[in-house]
Amino acid sequence: EIFQPEGSLRYDNKNARYVVCTTDKLRREGLPGSLIELPEKGCGVYSSGSSKLPFNFSIIDHTFIGSAWETESGKIKMSGSLALDVFMSEDIESHLADQLTNAAVSTPLDFSSTNYEYALRELAGLEAADNALRELSREGTFKKVPKQIRYTFMLTGLDFFYDSYEDAFVSTPQLGIATIGDDAVFRSIPGRVEMVRDRGRDELVVYFHLSENHWYYFEYDTFFNFETNDMSFMDVWNNLKDKDKKLTNPITEKSIKMQVSRSGLRQDFVDKYRDFE
Repeated sequence: EIFQPEGSLRYDNKNARYVVCTTDKLRREGLPGSLIELPEKGCGVYSSGSSKLPFNFSIIDHTFIGSAWETESGKIKMSGSLALDVFMSEDIESHLADQLTNAAVSTPLDFSSTNYEYALRELAGLEAADNALRELSREGTFKKVPKQIRYTFMLTGLDFFYDSYEDAFVSTPQLGIATIGDDAVFRSIPGRVEMVRDRGRDELVVYFHLSENHWYYFEYDTFFNFETNDMSFMDVWNNLKDKDKKLTNPITEKSIKMQVSRSGLRQDFVDKYRDFE
């Protein structure tokens, strides 16, 4: 079960469905909180809200905000936003934000096709989210991302499907990037997110594909591995102090090693999905 139900079971006569949610959430579904829906006809189950998905990525923190449902054919799908706190160096975050924002392949993020506003309200609460959204509406961007909505990667407009062969949730090959650390991006680019359930340890992949000659591959699997052909990124990495090459949760102070991979992880990933050739 992805979303923990809250509230009461009731019948929504207007929409011919049974729902589990609070009274306020039933009146206005855009408010924070979970909602579980069972249509009167058919066998589909639909749920929405904010959730920690059933994955353990060590110190990496994640929250999925959106909708999940099982189709009548038994397939599981999800749609929404994903907030990832990876605890990277700010220098790396800034370099990535600049490269993704200005890439020729990137396009302006269409907020009307995402649940970004709803996601902010789930993550930060109504007051902080609405203050941030007013600034975004007035300025068209954030001069500096408000700390209440600051994550290493704030991804939105994601559509996931469950791959039973890989035992993984895999996004479709286009990512909406709202913010990276302190920096506003608000661009859509080719890429994928993959979250794998494994008997030994779960795995997380975030891949940004700007061109065959410009890409970034990040993977958590015991350590946090990365590969890229951006030499400027490698210059930033090589100039970091040793302590900044670890990912450290500032609250728990637990850390994992971030390291360059030379084992062809990115090529295996691209070969598996074949979207970026």
